[in-house]
Amino acid sequence: MLVKCTKATENAAPLVLPQDIRLPLGETNYCSSSEHFTIDSAVDGYSLSCEKVYPVYGLLTANDRLRYLIVDDENIPGFFSESLFQVVSHDVPDEWITRKYDGPDVAVSYVTYAVLNTYQDILGLMNNRVSTIKKFIDLKEWLEKWDLLDCKS
Repeated sequence: MLVKCTKATENAAPLVLPQDIRLPLGETNYCSSSEHFTIDSAVDGYSLSCEKVYPVYGLLTANDRLRYLIVDDENIPGFFSESLFQVVSHDVPDEWITRKYDGPDVAVSYVTYAVLNTYQDILGLMNNRVSTIKKFIDLKEWLEKWDLLDCKS
């Protein structure tokens, strides 16, 4: 799957998920995405280039809001809102699997490669956890080695 960036700023809420999906969101039970930076109090910016085509490594839906797992211009993976992109190719790898995670405050559906498809992997990518980023980089390098991406990021 390929998406083209159509804008690098928007008024959007960050992705917030519970650390423990079984419990409600709270002061000590949350993880917030870090793929954006704040331009001012109302606008978030992203390290993305307009008109650039990005390969998609997974799809995350949380409370009916779709996000693409891509690598930004700083070479950091993150979950970016679909509103920033236009789909160029809908083709998805046969190897992708879907997992669903439901909690009291959130319903999550995650579609990606099996090696990266656990709830802890979602949180690890959101937190830039070293072990999860290593898994992602290993996957990305393997896909690139075998030319299994439609384009290079």
